[in-house]
Amino acid sequence: MSIGTGNKISRGRFGVDPAAGAQGWDDLAQQGAPLNGGNNMINGAGLANGTWTAVYLDQGQKLVEINSGGADTGTATPSQETPKLRDLTSLQAEHGRSGTYADLQLKPKPQMGASWTPPDFKYDHFTFDQCRNPGAEENPPGQIKNHYSYCWSGNASINYKMHCWGPLCFGRRVVYLVTVIGEGNTHFRESLYRVFVSDFEDVSVADRLMKIKVEMRCDSLVQPDDCAPDSSLSSVERSISEWDANNEARMKVVGAEPPVTDLNPDRVGYGNAWVHVTATAPNNSRRDLDTPKNRVRFDSADYLKYNAFTGGQGAIFPDVNAVINFPIATPEFAAMQASGMHYKQAMERPGETCPRVAGKDIPGAIGRAPLHRLYHDREWRQKNRQSAFAACETELPPGEYPKPGHQCDEYPFATTREGASATHNPLRNFSVKSILGDDNEAAGTWLSAWYSYDRIIDGDPFYVRVIV
Repeated sequence: MSIGTGNKISRGRFGVDPAAGAQGWDDLAQQGAPLNGGNNMINGAGLANGTWTAVYLDQGQKLVEINSGGADTGTATPSQETPKLRDLTSLQAEHGRSGTYADLQLKPKPQMGASWTPPDFKYDHFTFDQCRNPGAEENPPGQIKNHYSYCWSGNASINYKMHCWGPLCFGRRVVYLVTVIGEGNTHFRESLYRVFVSDFEDVSVADRLMKIKVEMRCDSLVQPDDCAPDSSLSSVERSISEWDANNEARMKVVGAEPPVTDLNPDRVGYGNAWVHVTATAPNNSRRDLDTPKNRVRFDSADYLKYNAFTGGQGAIFPDVNAVINFPIATPEFAAMQASGMHYKQAMERPGETCPRVAGKDIPGAIGRAPLHRLYHDREWRQKNRQSAFAACETELPPGEYPKPGHQCDEYPFATTREGASATHNPLRNFSVKSILGDDNEAAGTWLSAWYSYDRIIDGDPFYVRVIV
């Protein structure tokens, strides 16, 4: 777009100067475009098809547009197709697909008695200010902090016609921000979504009547009723004035509990949840926006009941890599310092560990192969412990084990598929060490608590991070 002599408004291709007499430029004024008021403030804006849209300030100092062709804005994102149902194993294998590693904020808890007590459950959820991103494009990827916190924020807009002169239309463009914050659940098969509609730009008095509707949607991935919007909290519609007064809407998705089967003892279900946004202009023009789908997992693993902060049902966002932290340099975790240093050595310097095995490669470190929780196969867990104890008794240096006040500490943990079992770990990619019993028991208590805190069920992958 260009302003030539005589206040002409021209439309043409990107990178072409109309003053040079290039072919294909139109004088929009000759086709009826209004030129009164604010012409000296005209600016150009590019369209996807390579043409310009003339944008300027009218007499009321409000943003207006002239759109070639006069068409209303179409759908912002492709229509969402219902996915085919899948098997649990393939979905569980995709945990952590975002590539992000979770972090955990813990609330320090005073020690009670002689035994070590884990800190209370406390995950760091996204706030609106942390998630809000007014500079985002319409479809940026979402973010996941941990199993309980997801967010997405992106710009949305609607153009609508007010007056037309032949193929050219004079109209309005309203831009706003949609922000979605998802929160998992430690007690119920449901996930809460807080949807914010805010940051309206250049809104006229007439625009404030525009309606914007947000709707919660969810596709089931394993069983047909794995995931659905909560009927009482599934949609909210407000005018721009009403969104300005209250920019937050709360909605939920819920997962029906399937029956217990041999293949699904924890009654797991998966869904893809998203928010559908519809803006309706005063002339009934519409624009739809679908936020990216984010995966939710529901379970009813009744063994995840460490304390009052955890329960037998729950919902998490599985696309983040779960991490158990051992911040042994802090006073709250100093009780397991020897255990933490053992895990660190096993992951970083496996060749120094016992049993001595050439080419030993021990998993669990961030960026390497993960560990996987082992719960339902008790015989496998017992074999892990038996192999570890045998290695402590026969392969540690003389005098280290058995030793008064000490215990045999193994890594990977006996509660993982990567444990010391000769049947399942024939290459002996594990480490054993004799450490003080109190230290070993504190680390075991923390692992058990974290499994419940982070809803790590049988087969779930996770990583180990030792912070010194």
